[in-house]
Amino acid sequence: AKDLQNWGGMDWIVRRDRIARIAFELRERSKDSLLENDLVDLIWKRFGNEEIDARRACARFLRDTAERGGLLESVDDKYGFYTHATFQEFLAGRYLAEEYPAEKLQLFLMEHIGNDLWDEALRLAVGYLAIKGEDKANRLVSQIANAGTNEESKSRALYVAGLALADLQKERRLPDTLNRLVPQIRDFLTANPPSAKVRARFNLGLALGSLGDPRITPLEPVCVPVRASAFRMGTNDDDKKILKDQGTTS
Repeated sequence: AKDLQNWGGMDWIVRRDRIARIAFELRERSKDSLLENDLVDLIWKRFGNEEIDARRACARFLRDTAERGGLLESVDDKYGFYTHATFQEFLAGRYLAEEYPAEKLQLFLMEHIGNDLWDEALRLAVGYLAIKGEDKANRLVSQIANAGTNEESKSRALYVAGLALADLQKERRLPDTLNRLVPQIRDFLTANPPSAKVRARFNLGLALGSLGDPRITPLEPVCVPVRASAFRMGTNDDDKKILKDQGTTS
């Protein structure tokens, strides 16, 4: 165990952070994997000031991690999270939550909210922050909700933010966040004429339902009377012939 703790000349926390950066870079480029040299180009500065030595240390880290770590793997000289793709989403989300520059985060969200590859990573980022406290998690939810720049991206932002907030335990959803987000989703969903496409409204409905749709009272449903009349079950002879001609019955 001691040998495993010290391999690569760094502790597990540093290794985790370096792997998280790799996960982020892959997701940022919508890639499942990258060649060693391409990955080294992106992250070598984390391994030292002297480029030649840092690049060598970075390449060594990639190889050691692929050989002994289990998360990052090397296939045909390309590194990726082949077996553990969900960990790439989690680590990319963790990098956003913990290490991405706070002053640049809103711009990042605005540029990426339209890319559904980031949906799970953003939700996991909120969940990760909620482990340590509720304020940061709710703040990120609000930032996601405000990331839209047009009607389409606004609906996606509210959808992702709504699901991210719904993922949290109810006591972790701060009233201010909930009271701002739910009316926004409801108004966007019910706008007449619609301001979002059908699929976007469907997603908004999922988010609103997950948080609690204020328009619905499950224990006191609004019923619509339907006048009784006769109805027919099954098929008549003419229907059977049509179905048989279509080849839908034997």
